[in-house]
Amino acid sequence: MSGDGRKKEISGIRVLCIFLAFLIIALLLAGVKMIFRTEKSEQRIAGENGSWAEESIIIENPTEKPVIKIKYPENPGNVTLFGGDIVSKAGVLINVSDNTIVAGRDENKIIYPASMTKIMTLIVAAENISSLDDTFTMTHEILEPLVDADASRAGFEENETVTMEDMLYGAVLPSGADATVGLATAISGSEEGFVDLMNDKVSEMGLENTHFINTSGLHDKNHYSTPVEMAMVMEYAMKDAGVKPEQIDYVNAHGTGTHHNDLFETKAVKLALGDQAYKTRISSTKSMTGHMLGAAGAFECVACALALARGTIFPTIHLEEPDPACDLDYVPGQARAAQAEAAISVSLGFGGHNAAIALRRCV
Repeated sequence: MSGDGRKKEISGIRVLCIFLAFLIIALLLAGVKMIFRTEKSEQRIAGENGSWAEESIIIENPTEKPVIKIKYPENPGNVTLFGGDIVSKAGVLINVSDNTIVAGRDENKIIYPASMTKIMTLIVAAENISSLDDTFTMTHEILEPLVDADASRAGFEENETVTMEDMLYGAVLPSGADATVGLATAISGSEEGFVDLMNDKVSEMGLENTHFINTSGLHDKNHYSTPVEMAMVMEYAMKDAGVKPEQIDYVNAHGTGTHHNDLFETKAVKLALGDQAYKTRISSTKSMTGHMLGAAGAFECVACALALARGTIFPTIHLEEPDPACDLDYVPGQARAAQAEAAISVSLGFGGHNAAIALRRCV
């Protein structure tokens, strides 16, 4: 393989890893049941006074705790080693369809998981929250140590009252340590008590080389995992989500219109959704709005919600000659009347603030 070809392959692995990681987080958020309810007509209905009734949004909690089983991925013996262009000291790429390791580097090495910790935090929080509408008041005692540690924060302020839902999003989207400690304190009375629940979950999953000290991933020599076991935590999150790949029938893509993004995002959708990728409608609202920078993710999430609520898929305009490798349904040219039941909005933004959000329609 030529040097250029190798670089493209490595770049593809990078994009696939990033996309799949945020898809997992999106599906987990959907497992907390962020469900958009529309009227039975699937349209806004004019009231007697001629005004429009608004679609309502409801949030439901799962009534029963699912029994989830995970297992260590198999090593087929012909694992590809990450090339020199991937600078991570350790990592792993797993084919989730057959739970085999595809590529890696020191995949069983002890590592410090940093903000990947928040995936476990979100799992434990989602399984122990009574109501997403419950509130919590952020305190000086929570915020001051995080400021001193220069931890990434969602931006909650002292004495601010926030909902459990807002803290879930604050933990995942801006990777906020204030949100994770707030969740922990609200659920368990202290971060230490919540960490006990995280380590109980480690035992439940059967992980042998993972241990947590805090909820955010701040460095501690006793806060560790391995690439393989963090992948298993992600597998648990996928199974805990309540939304299966075959249920996703609309993807609002990052869709920047560049060769590498569109090619590798297409590959990632195929890997994530399997055969469902060819049935799923995919579009880029950036084709109409341009890149809105920090506002892009929020705007495109709203577009997903409207697509679910109104039964209309936004188009990808100006798409005339797709790359032959981009062979999915990108809804070219014009909007399409189609009722999607579940959707994902992917935003791989500037500054590393990357996220995917899954929404599901409820009648």
